[in-house]
Amino acid sequence: MKIRLLFLLVVSSLFAVSAKAVTAGKLKQYCAAFAFDQTDKSANSTFCVGYFDGWIEAVNGRTFLIDGKPFFFKFAGGFTIAKAIRPFYEYVNAHPEVEGKGLDDVLTGVLLDSKMMLLLPGWGESAFQLHAPKDK
Repeated sequence: MKIRLLFLLVVSSLFAVSAKAVTAGKLKQYCAAFAFDQTDKSANSTFCVGYFDGWIEAVNGRTFLIDGKPFFFKFAGGFTIAKAIRPFYEYVNAHPEVEGKGLDDVLTGVLLDSKMMLLLPGWGESAFQLHAPKDK
C-alpha cells in the first residue's frame, strides 16, 4: 500500500511539473539541438517537436475576432515543423527579452513574420472552434 501511495504521489507531481506554462526561453533550450540537427532524437528534441506539433494543431484554422471581424490562421504551403523550429530558436536567441514570455505570442509573431503562417480574413475550420457563426 505504501509503495502504491508513493507511486501515485510521484506520478501526480510529474504531471504538476509538466503542466506549468513553458516560456519561449525554455522551449528554446529544448529546441537547441534540433534547430541545427534535425536527426537529433534526444528527449529535448522530442519535446520540442511535440510541442510545435500540438501548438500547430491547435492554432491552424482557429478563428478569432479583430475589431469585430473574423480572422483565422493558415499555414503556408510547404510548411513543416522542422522549418519552423530554427527561425523560432534564432529569434529568441537574438531577443533575450522575450525568453520569459508565453509561447503563443512569440510563436505567432515568428511564424507570421517568416510568412510560414498567414492571417486571413473570414472563418477558419479548426478542430478547436467552439462554434461557427450561423450566417457562415
